[in-house]
Parts: sequence; C-alpha cells; structure tokens
Amino acid sequence: MENQWLLRIKDIQEDDSGGYICQLNSNPILTKTGYLNLKIPPIILKSSTPAAVEVREGLNVTLSCNARGNPLPTIVWRRADKQIIKYGKNDGYGDSVHKGPELVLRGVSRQHMSEYICTASNGIFPDESWTIKLHVLFEPVVVPQRLIVEAPLNATFVKMACTVEAWPRANLVWLFQNKPLHDSEKYSTEQLVSERYRSVHILKIKNVKNSDFGTYKCVANNDYGSHFGEIRLVELPLNQQYSYVNNYHSISEGSGIYPNIDEENDEEEWGDTGIENPFGILTTTTTSSLWLQKQQAISDK
Repeated sequence: MENQWLLRIKDIQEDDSGGYICQLNSNPILTKTGYLNLKIPPIILKSSTPAAVEVREGLNVTLSCNARGNPLPTIVWRRADKQIIKYGKNDGYGDSVHKGPELVLRGVSRQHMSEYICTASNGIFPDESWTIKLHVLFEPVVVPQRLIVEAPLNATFVKMACTVEAWPRANLVWLFQNKPLHDSEKYSTEQLVSERYRSVHILKIKNVKNSDFGTYKCVANNDYGSHFGEIRLVELPLNQQYSYVNNYHSISEGSGIYPNIDEENDEEEWGDTGIENPFGILTTTTTSSLWLQKQQAISDK
C-alpha cells in the first residue's frame, strides 16, 4: 500500500518560494526535494526616482525605475503627453518608448519638461506604473507678440501681449514710464497658460488718450533671472484708419480693435472683436461695405 504525505502552505508569501525536502525516516533514510516557484506580479521599489525631479536647463538627468517580481520585470518608459523621448538636446535622436530601468537625458531643455511614466511588466497581472514629473528650471524669456501696436486716439480700448517662457512660472509686471500698471478703470491684465512653461500676458488699455502713447514694458522675474520686452503704442493716423478697412485683418492687425458702424445713428465705435484670438482682427463684409459707403458719402460732399 502506497502512503502519501502532503504539505499545505496557507496564505502563501513571496519568501515561501524555494526548495522543500520530504524525508522518510526509514532504513536507509529516503528524501525527495520539491521546489516552489511563486509567480509574483511587478512591484516598483522605493529606490526609484521620486515623483518630482527638478534640473537646470542644459544639465543631464537620470530617471530610475526599479522593480522586482518573478519573473524579473521589464521596464518601459513613455511620456504622458505621447511626445518622442529625446535623449539629447540637439541631436534629435529619440524614441516613442524607452526600454530599461534607467532613462538618461543629456543637456535637457524646456522641451523635455513632461511626465515620464515607467511601466513594469512580467506577464503576471497586474502591471505596475510609476510617474515622474520632470521640471526643467530656466530663467524667463519674454517675446512681445507685436513690437508696435497702433490705435486711434480716443479708441475704446487697445490690447497688447507678451509671451513668456519660464519655470518656475514668472511673475510679470507691466510698466509704462517705469511705473507699474495695476488693474483699474484704465488698465486690465490677463494671463493665459498655453503650455506648462509658456504663458501669454495681455494688457488692455481703455479710453486711449495722447498720454497713453509710448513704450510699454512687460517684465518677467523668477528665481533664476529676469527678462523684459518692449511694445510701442503709437497713434494710428486718421487717414490710415480708413485705408485698411477692406483688408482681411482690418485696421491694425494685432491691436484688438475694429470699427463698428451704427447705421441708425451713423456713428463709429471702436470695440472688441469677440473672437478667441484678441490679436487677430476680422472685419465682416457688411461692416466694410457700410464703412466704405460712409466714406464715399463724405467724399461726395
């Protein structure tokens, strides 16, 4: 008659893996060894790079993603924004995915700023992922959207804008005659964030007077430096206010103003375009036609 001895292991853990010896105390003693190979899903280790990393622009950085499991997991990196992972600043070489526990980025630029996701997998469900936010630190760069903005005297308002790239995000101040401008009945400011490190800053000047013409500065500061741009607001001569009205971009492209005609009162008013881009101006066919009709009537007189 054959006898069987069974070993049952409850609540099995990773350290239960290994060899087990069954020994029969006979004469001679008989033994048999069995091996338990426990399949373990991936686990990302705390020795991996922290969830947020800061590095100065131009330096190198290494992101690490360490994992254990059985079988040993493989590591794949991706950018959360699905952009190409570029290994260097200027060589253009990169991949949509990178395999391996370390991701080395050389001469990082602001374009490297993103969330990098490493995924560990070994065929045992579930996979495990870890996200690292890479912040690239650099001083502000200010670019005026237009160097010269034209507006007629007594315009209801005019807008000008500066694009700023900086990380950490910069504090921006508008200056006129070296004096800071604040939100008031005369001025209003707005900030639009287009990317993680890029923003657009808009200054709106209301009820344009002679004293408003001149040079405006948009000055940006962060912990790593300061930069500014200059925009000149100049008066649009009266004859030019009519000459461009049939142009697709109307009076002063980028000024944020356009002529409205009140047919009943026969009055002109400078107002907002109401379109998303406050710097690209569209004049409707009807408005252009009315304006030209009025000018023709003036000429006939």
